[in-house]
Amino acid sequence: MGAAADADLGISVGAVGDVNNDGFGDYGVSGRFTPAFVASGKNGSVLYTHSQPAQAFEELGDLDGDGVDDFALSSLGSVDV
Repeated sequence: MGAAADADLGISVGAVGDVNNDGFGDYGVSGRFTPAFVASGKNGSVLYTHSQPAQAFEELGDLDGDGVDDFALSSLGSVDV
């Protein structure tokens, strides 16, 4: 990516719960032009990537009963869960 590509990171940041079930809260990050990703609250590793920038992240709890927190993100024209 490089410094120029990362310059807008942090425009959208939000808690998403513990999506990898390691006992640490994870977080989503995006920029105006940078695709969204979810990172581990334990070590910062990327857990999930999205093809578009996100405007918001929302922690949903465990919707499907699998023991792992679920989350939603909104991007221009769509909401993904």
